[in-house]
Amino acid sequence: MENTNHITQTLTSYSNLENVIISGTSTISNVLITDIMSNSKKKEVALAKSIACTVFSEYGYGVREISRLLSIDHKGVSVYIGSHDNRMADRKYLIKYNKVKAFVENYEFSNEVSLNRMNEIASKVAGIEAQYEHCLLYTSPSPRDATLSR
Repeated sequence: MENTNHITQTLTSYSNLENVIISGTSTISNVLITDIMSNSKKKEVALAKSIACTVFSEYGYGVREISRLLSIDHKGVSVYIGSHDNRMADRKYLIKYNKVKAFVENYEFSNEVSLNRMNEIASKVAGIEAQYEHCLLYTSPSPRDATLSR
């Protein structure tokens, strides 16, 4: 129970995409999130970890970041990613991997993600506008202005 509470608290600090990858892998692989984020060496858990590591890697996450997200040492992450091509020969793995990828891609194109991205862009624009709101444009006087002021 304590481990479950810790993982729940950890997941709340993750981005939406990170949660989608982890929960999608868990649901599709039929492996508990607590098992994915544990030291379990069971075959099904190892397959789920390999899928999650590979998907994170494909979305630009580095080995150390994946290690932190899934509570796996960085060498283990490298092994899971490196074994992905060999695991693709396993039909069950291939099917689960493709389902997780589709699940994550569908989430990416959902209205929720689009709305979140629009809100992020709007807040960035507002921040940029605030930086330059008090900025005065300085122009040197034109030669005409110089003749009038003399």
